[in-house]
Order: sequence, then C-alpha cells, then structure tokens
Amino acid sequence: MSFISNIYTKYRVEAKISVSHLEAEAKRLLDRFFAEYHLPVPCLKVVGTIGEGWLGITLWSSKDPTNTTIKLQTRAVEDPKTLERILLHELIHHWDFLVNKPTDDEKKVRRQNSGHGKEFKKYAERINAVMGKNFITEVSDLSYDIESGTEYFLLVQPAEPFGYKKGTYSFSWAASPDKKQKAVINLRIAEQGARLFKSKDDAFVHGQKIGKFVGTSLDLKLQEKLKDIYEKGTQIQHAA
Repeated sequence: MSFISNIYTKYRVEAKISVSHLEAEAKRLLDRFFAEYHLPVPCLKVVGTIGEGWLGITLWSSKDPTNTTIKLQTRAVEDPKTLERILLHELIHHWDFLVNKPTDDEKKVRRQNSGHGKEFKKYAERINAVMGKNFITEVSDLSYDIESGTEYFLLVQPAEPFGYKKGTYSFSWAASPDKKQKAVINLRIAEQGARLFKSKDDAFVHGQKIGKFVGTSLDLKLQEKLKDIYEKGTQIQHAA
C-alpha cells in the first residue's frame, strides 16, 4: 500500500469517549429490544476514520462466534439520538451474527447486500414499530447531513492516484461549497482530473465532505454509478 493510500484510507484517531457509557447504552437497548435472546454486550470501539462513509460497522468471525465488535465513528456518538439510531442498527447485525451464525457462503451473500437482507429488515421493522417509521433503515449507518432529495454538489475524480486500482473513482460532496471548498474544487478540476456535478442521489451523501481529503467506496454498484456520472453526467466547469 502506498504512503498516500495509507494516509487517505487507513489513518485512524482513537476518540476520547467513555466506552463504559457506550456499553451501558448497548445493554439498555439489548434489554429493551433483544431481551429474549440474552445476548452479550458487544465489544465497543470509537474511532475517527478518515475517508470512510460509515458511522457504524459490526465485525464477527466464525472462529470466535460468541461475540461481535462494533466500531462507531466519533461523529456518530456526539448526538444522543444519532448514537441510539446507529447503535440499534449495529445491534441488529450483532443479533443476526450471534443468533443465526451465518456460514461462509451466507456471509458472502450478506456482503453482497451490505448485510441488509431479509433478517435485518424484519428486525428493523420490529424496532421501527416502537421508535417510529424509518428510525432504522438500510443506510442509517451512513453519514447523512442533508435531507433526502436535496440537490448538492458532487466532486468525482479517478482514485488511482490515491492508491486504488485503475478504474475506481473517489468522491466528496458539499451542500453549498464555501470559499475554501470552491478553491479545492477548482484545484482538483485543474490538476487532478476531477469533475463537478449536481446530484440528488442519497447514495453519495455520506463519507468525506469536499476538503483536504477524499473518500471512496469499493461497493461495485456505487462505483458503476460514479463511472456513469463521471463519463456521461452534466459537468459544471468550475465552482463559481
């Protein structure tokens, strides 16, 4: 892995947030929504990961099937309601792994649909019946800062210079670029092959804002969308 790729995609900063508080919150939610399964409190970690679009992620291995590790981004734990929403989302994955114990083939299927298959949706509906419509969604573990359907600026550029394979695209976005963001946009268009578009697609409103760093996703469907936009979209020549 190149130095640039390491900086852009792997650098992590551990956050100074009480894990004991998160454990207490996880136990409260487990007792409320998963009591009949007697699940253990997951191993909880808070990280600040540059260039990632997820707010929460659940890790499980069949080699150690007795518990999971849930990682939460720093920005996911700053607001109590966001924490509750993201943690509940990940606890559904926690339940799915520990109760259903998927085989390696089943885990591949889960990866293909981002782990949000029939079992996930069924439990999300159960929680939403109590917490309200769309409290938990398939994308509630992603970072959203604008309302669905709102037009925003999307900056797309080849990701190969950042250590990704050829044909992969990076993206960043802004609802309304400020002066510094406009300077970044124009610099990347001029020097890095970036192209600027307007979009209303919720799929891109997560991850890195337009700024010093760029982010990407290796999800094949998202990459197909980025390629189509980059090659066929209506380009904005510069940020005015």
